Amino acid sequence: MSYSYLSGSETSELAESALGSTSNASFHSPPFSSSRVMVNYDREYSALSVPLTRYIHSEIPGLRGEKRREKIREANRELSAAEALLEDMQSEISLVPQTKRGRVELRLRSYRNDLQTLKRDLQRVCESSEGQDSTTDYQSAVDIDDVDANQRSRLLAGMDRLEESSRRLHNSHRLALETEALGMSTLSGLHGQREQLLRTGDVLMEGEVHLDRADMTLKEMARRMFTNKLINYGMLLTLLAIFLLLIYMKLA
Repeated sequence: MSYSYLSGSETSELAESALGSTSNASFHSPPFSSSRVMVNYDREYSALSVPLTRYIHSEIPGLRGEKRREKIREANRELSAAEALLEDMQSEISLVPQTKRGRVELRLRSYRNDLQTLKRDLQRVCESSEGQDSTTDYQSAVDIDDVDANQRSRLLAGMDRLEESSRRLHNSHRLALETEALGMSTLSGLHGQREQLLRTGDVLMEGEVHLDRADMTLKEMARRMFTNKLINYGMLLTLLAIFLLLIYMKLA
């Protein structure tokens, strides 16, 4: 990409040529040499264009945030100063001799074209680096009041988002507490059911012990009943034998 603005070496050479210090420079002797005021304007413009070129093509693309916006504002101040300087130069053209006025006007138009190119380059650098945000930064550097309004609106929007996030966080925290309480209640209920099951198991084991004892008692009672039956049958048989023996003895 080619630019029409002057480089640092060219502006220095132009200034030296304007003072008449060299006669074989690559530029022709500047038309401003006819007036010391014009020479000063020429040197001032060179002093403004060099840092502007550095800001636009070297420093601003590598910056971000507030430093970037401050550098853009500084570049715009330099552009405004350069525009005011060119206006002063325009007003001084009437003092230049008629024979050199055409060259002065040509140089002034060249400076104006350079300045417009710098403006376009500044806006292009901002847009290509940061998109819409950079465009906002560029516009805000031109009009600080718009920047403040934009920043306030962003701040308010950020505060709204922060409040919404806080509400969501509060709701999430409340839901977590409710879930924790429900979990504790469930654990407490499960613990009570466990204790109840343990007590039921103990009761069943105790009932089983009682059933074993009852079974043993019934078996003992059955054994005694059987023994008693045997004794009774024995006594009956003995009585019957005695009765038959008595009858036999009586008949005999």
